Amino acid sequence: MGSDAEKFEIGDLVKCVYDLFDHFDYFLDQMIAPQVAFRGIIIDIFEEDSPGARYGYEKLYVVRCSDGHQRYFACWEIKLLSRNA
Repeated sequence: MGSDAEKFEIGDLVKCVYDLFDHFDYFLDQMIAPQVAFRGIIIDIFEEDSPGARYGYEKLYVVRCSDGHQRYFACWEIKLLSRNA
């Protein structure tokens, strides 16, 4: 969805879709169908020493979704809807 060149900031409104390999599906809630888009606001960014670093992610974006849940996405799983003004 997004690109590595695209920079996201805290407060940006984004649309996110999990893009995981099939063997990672157990991480997802069984009620969530694959390719379901989440909309929410970036509330934090984990860099370098983040929990995602052990899985090969340089950055993880923490998104507070419109359903009230907090989820983690990589930059390629995010599309910018509106920039924080």
